[in-house]
Amino acid sequence: MSQSHQLSFIRIYDKEVDPDLERLDELINDEAIDAAFSYKIAWRGREPVPISKKVRAHILKARKRIPSFNQLCAELKQRKAYRRFCHLKSKKDGFCPATLTNFRQDFSFRDRLTLMSIFIKTVDSLGFFQNCCQLHITDSTEMESPCRWEPIEVIEVNGCKVVKFRDPTASWGRRSAKKGKSRFFVGHRKHSLAIVLPNNKVITLLSVVAPAHQQDVHFLLPLLYLAQALELDVKYVVADLAYIDSERKRVAKERFGVVVHTDKKVNSRLPEMVDERSAPYCIMGETLQWLGLDQESGFHYYGCGLDEPKDCPLYGGCEKLRVIDSAQYPVAFGQIPVHLGVSRKMLRVRKLKEPGFWRDRNKGGLDRITLPNKDIAHFLAVIADVCDLLDSLAIFLESKRLAKRRTA
Repeated sequence: MSQSHQLSFIRIYDKEVDPDLERLDELINDEAIDAAFSYKIAWRGREPVPISKKVRAHILKARKRIPSFNQLCAELKQRKAYRRFCHLKSKKDGFCPATLTNFRQDFSFRDRLTLMSIFIKTVDSLGFFQNCCQLHITDSTEMESPCRWEPIEVIEVNGCKVVKFRDPTASWGRRSAKKGKSRFFVGHRKHSLAIVLPNNKVITLLSVVAPAHQQDVHFLLPLLYLAQALELDVKYVVADLAYIDSERKRVAKERFGVVVHTDKKVNSRLPEMVDERSAPYCIMGETLQWLGLDQESGFHYYGCGLDEPKDCPLYGGCEKLRVIDSAQYPVAFGQIPVHLGVSRKMLRVRKLKEPGFWRDRNKGGLDRITLPNKDIAHFLAVIADVCDLLDSLAIFLESKRLAKRRTA
């Protein structure tokens, strides 16, 4: 056994044990998974394999970053700890790659959301989201396709050129500048909705996958619709400037009751007499205090903080009130004005947690997708989100046990 395996495996009474898999084993609700997908089990001459075992096999691949499913099936025959995690009694009960391939292909979009919903409800029942705030973050990460960059065909549709690759669901995409990475890639994008935990960690709750050329803002409302369908309590969503569309923010507030908050651009429309932070001030240069937002009229009210006439020569003739219409300035004066301290704090949390999307992507094995097709990429993205959710739950339960021991 190599040195890397010696660090992750220990031998107790001649039995190979993986502590990382052991702590995740008890967190997977096999009964709920098998009950939800019981209609997928069909007898074909032999006893069918439970759906939960196939799900565990995919979680194992993502958790251990096994490069291919062929190697996964080989590892299941060699490692007893892997078979124990997948609830396989012997080497003969292992999977073949075709079994896992058919399983992924038969998993529809609704099935993937159902699988994620089962894990979210399991985690919620253990009190994981009990002390979480209602602050969510939305962002996207690229998922490169294994197909070659050279297109196999270029056709023209309605005057526009359409490039086709060996993966028909993949397309050209552009990403931000990163060291050692090209600005362009071929593949898909994973659009995610994540929640901010009390320890400022970000956990992805919901993801959809689309071709890489599609813009992030188009998936804001679909993500909120799916979150509502999964009964997720979403109140505030912080996003980057890619989601600055005012019309979609208005629809999110009216239809889903969700406040989508973004920063302002350099060329954003601003009212007169505001400083560099977009905070309004009076004719004497005194910064006004925000009094609140009238939801019916959409007006922000600002008042003067001076109470003594001697502090301001215009005190007697001043109205001491200023009104700004959020409909005219929806970027800087939306549901939450960007100059407020709570706004800056929300944007700072999102900025600090943006690298977390990349770490979770690499940790779940999404940085090297070996299978083409958008549906398969979405299934692997859901499995990666499940792994991250189970890992955070295991840390949460361990901290609760340690706290209980200290107080005992």
